[in-house]
Amino acid sequence: MTAYDGSKPWKISRATSDRSNFIPEPCVSLYGGIQPAIAKDLFNNKDIDSGFLGRFMFIQAIQRVPATFSEEEESMATQETLKKLVNGLDSFSFHETTQYIQVSAEAKQTFISWHDKLAYEAWFAENDGEGSLLNKIRAQGLRVCLILHCIDAVMNEQDEMMKISNDTMVKALKLMDWIRTHTQATWKMLMDKAATPSGQDVRVAQAIFALEGEITNSWLPTGRITELVNDGLDHRYHLTAEQVGRACKGLQLENKAKSHARGFIITPEDIKRLSSFVPEKEPSYLSYVSEPSIDGAYEYDTSESAPSYPSCHEDDEGVPI
Repeated sequence: MTAYDGSKPWKISRATSDRSNFIPEPCVSLYGGIQPAIAKDLFNNKDIDSGFLGRFMFIQAIQRVPATFSEEEESMATQETLKKLVNGLDSFSFHETTQYIQVSAEAKQTFISWHDKLAYEAWFAENDGEGSLLNKIRAQGLRVCLILHCIDAVMNEQDEMMKISNDTMVKALKLMDWIRTHTQATWKMLMDKAATPSGQDVRVAQAIFALEGEITNSWLPTGRITELVNDGLDHRYHLTAEQVGRACKGLQLENKAKSHARGFIITPEDIKRLSSFVPEKEPSYLSYVSEPSIDGAYEYDTSESAPSYPSCHEDDEGVPI
């Protein structure tokens, strides 16, 4: 828990001197993949209360198309880029004293606007868990910004101690909005409020998304969804109406039968959520949706109306990251 910030030293004292240690700035970073079922065994509600779960940024790797065979490999240009980046970051000089990187006045105002928007969302959150997640996302925004800043410095062969630009800050906050939606979805899965989508779920979600124009009074018949799911496919891959119904429930859609047919309630919010299962396409109404969706297009608008803040001026103190 304390290693997350890397600011508090670890002191280990034992009877024998060879077992005593002092680590001035401990920092533990974990990166990798994990199966959803295993993740559910590792985390529980107590990890939300303690703040432990909020120290992880999750990405859900949703498979939207079949994993067909491919011989594609990274190009030489990509390999050279990665080599330059890794070697460049590894060459950074780290001093014993804390380093401060200045932030431009415009970048600072952009961050404050984003930060305070999340602060209001956390204040009005429906539960403590949601508020806790948003608070951690706010703090992680600067960390991601610093990472992008250092990457830009290496690739552009510039001094990493230069001021952080507004362009870098905006890119970092866009990335954080994307990470936020993935993390929120993962938290719901871990707390058994949602399940990771199966291949059938993805197919049904894509069919519903394609039928957006046929939704009448927020309702779509199961039969029409089934028809499109099976359209053009070999009969071996057809889904029954019952299977489609189970997939719709797995996608957290509300079942509602009418006198002439069975069906499901499909709201604009549902379409927005299901758009995450559709590769390289977004729903027509996303242009005026303010919140991001998993893998959906999202433009961070700094002109959006927000509570008034004290004016920010550039100074010599810098902003610690």
